[in-house]
Amino acid sequence: EKGKKWKMPWQYTPWCDLEWDEDKTRTATNYGLIWSPFAIPHAVKVEHYYHFRARYSTIEFGTSWAYACVDFEKYNFEHADKQTLCSNGFDDERLRADVICIEDLSDSTMEDLRLFLL
Repeated sequence: EKGKKWKMPWQYTPWCDLEWDEDKTRTATNYGLIWSPFAIPHAVKVEHYYHFRARYSTIEFGTSWAYACVDFEKYNFEHADKQTLCSNGFDDERLRADVICIEDLSDSTMEDLRLFLL
C-alpha cells in the first residue's frame, strides 16, 4: 500500500573511508547496507560522499547521497549500479556558486526502495 509506514526490524551495516587534512576531515565516504527484514538476499547500499578543502584562493566542496539496489543472487554490492539521490557542490570554486541537485529525491524513489527490500 503506497504511503504506508513500515515498522520493520531494519538492520544496517555501516563502514567508511576517511582522508585527513591535518586535524580536519578532507574527504569522507560513508557507506551502509540496509538489509531486507525478510529472508531474501536483498539490500540497499547507501553512500554519502563529502569533500571540503580550503586552498589559497578557492574552496573545494562537494557532497552527495547515492544508493544501489543489491540482489545478492545476481551480484555482490560492489558491482551494483549506483544512482545519485541528491548532491551539492560548487560550480565555480572562486565564486562558491552552489549547484544543488535533488531531482531523484522523491517519494516514488523511496517507495521503490522499500518495495525492493520487501
